[in-house]
Amino acid sequence: MKTVSNEFAKGWKVLLAAVIGSGLAYGTLAIHSFGILGPALGREFHWNASKIMSGFLFNTMATLFAAPMAGFLADRFGVRIVALTSTVLLALTYMSFSLLPKSIPFYLFMWVAVALLGAGTLPVTWSRALNNRFQANKGLAFGISLVGTGLAGSLLKPYEFWLVGLGGWRLGFIGLGCLPLISFVVAYFLFFDKSPRALPASSKVEAVLTQAPVEKGVSLADAMRGRRIWILMAAVGLAAVGVGGAVPNLESILRSRGFSETAIHALVPITGIAIIIGRLGSSYLIDRIWAPMISFIMLCTAAAAFVVLSVFLPGPWGAAAIVLIIGLTVGMESDVAAFLVARYFGPRNFGGIYGAIYGAFAVGTGFGALSYGVVVDRFGSYQPALASSALILMISSALLLSLGKYTFPYQAKTD
Repeated sequence: MKTVSNEFAKGWKVLLAAVIGSGLAYGTLAIHSFGILGPALGREFHWNASKIMSGFLFNTMATLFAAPMAGFLADRFGVRIVALTSTVLLALTYMSFSLLPKSIPFYLFMWVAVALLGAGTLPVTWSRALNNRFQANKGLAFGISLVGTGLAGSLLKPYEFWLVGLGGWRLGFIGLGCLPLISFVVAYFLFFDKSPRALPASSKVEAVLTQAPVEKGVSLADAMRGRRIWILMAAVGLAAVGVGGAVPNLESILRSRGFSETAIHALVPITGIAIIIGRLGSSYLIDRIWAPMISFIMLCTAAAAFVVLSVFLPGPWGAAAIVLIIGLTVGMESDVAAFLVARYFGPRNFGGIYGAIYGAFAVGTGFGALSYGVVVDRFGSYQPALASSALILMISSALLLSLGKYTFPYQAKTD
């Protein structure tokens, strides 16, 4: 008879820490606060949308280097030390934005510092620990861990609206910097590694003799010589361009479509709620259905929403539905990517391989955000960018279907 151990009963502490850690990671904080802090900063310094969004691009370009490095350090030294150190450094860096002078080079430097010092807070590290603890419910565990990004999306925007209204964008950045400290406290008490590198010598021998799953897997060098990692990087990167470009600009997009500030404040938190629904729904399904097919359906649905938003002028309920559909897809690509790395490359070098793919996700998000800023500066409208997002998502979804069968499928143990 097939049995599945109660993985959630044993791993709930690590999972809870990962939920909060992912929700307060620098990528989540940046993407959900940028649409509020960026325009406020731009109004004071008289910077246009392209200049503001260039900071987001520099941040994500730095992530291309920082994410694989964080994954490598987590593989080498353990997740706990990397995550704890990075949360403190991220908090200090975000707070330092409150001292920002009117200097584009310094502004860009600060966003690079956020990426380099805060990389240990990315899902790359949290997922590394979960990958070692969950097998039968791996996809669901990844999805639950990233529910924190949805919670952050729901709560962060009203929080930042309040702070900016109270004391301007400088207070907004100080408040933003306080949030990773919550993650530090939770991780300090709940988050611990479970890997051969953290085990005593006798346990290492036992792990080898029993062929524990953590010893299996493809090296980063071998992965780079295959086609699947490049397909994943391209698909995830393109999806990030399509979806990630719209989310930091969502407030401005709705404003350009004639919605009032009151309506915008009511609509944008829907994104966070949708992220939670999307993460839980997709993660439940990918444990049971071929993950690329689930991604294909979700990305095509989001593409249709972008087409509607670019062509029609929706009413409040229509706009709410569109924001909900787009929100279902936000970050889904990074969530599914973690699962696909485990299934196609195994757990031995999970951190390094996932870090490389997450780097593509981050760069795509940065290019998407910048492209939206360039388009509105050039054409005075977001409609061309929205139509482009729809096309890009269709290409991304088609790429995922070419991945083929899993190399490391979960094999349920029998009595």
